[in-house]
Amino acid sequence: MGGRAEFWTVGHSNHALDRFIALLRSAGVTAIADVRSAPYSRRVKHFNREPLRAALAEAGIAYVWLGEALGGKRGDAPPPSEDAVNAALDRLADGAARYRVALMCAESDPARCHRSRLVAPLLLARGHTVRHLQADGSVEEHAAVADRIVEVDGGDPRQDRLL
Repeated sequence: MGGRAEFWTVGHSNHALDRFIALLRSAGVTAIADVRSAPYSRRVKHFNREPLRAALAEAGIAYVWLGEALGGKRGDAPPPSEDAVNAALDRLADGAARYRVALMCAESDPARCHRSRLVAPLLLARGHTVRHLQADGSVEEHAAVADRIVEVDGGDPRQDRLL
């Protein structure tokens, strides 16, 4: 499995596809790990799994869906097993040896998204670095996002857990 790596996160929000790809390129992202539980968008159809995969491939950006193990809200579905989560984290670490990986979800603000509340802490616990790519192209370190999580809802970011 890969060593310590740097991961990025990004929210697709309602970006035009060309703007989203330009945003990824501005950070040197070469692979997207889609961590949406359901890899579809009712409002922004180009972010549905297959059209997105095709557009990213055309742009030279790899795509993998890991939402089954690393997705957020699941309704009545049972949480993923610890083995499934660890296998997905291992896959991310392995991918980071070849790609600059960004974890993608829909929410623009990382402080309001499970990618920062649930997935990033697991990556940090494994010794990885996590940075968040904002819609304007700026970068926010995870420590700053964790502080904002407390501001957003008064919660302790450590109380949200996948495992």
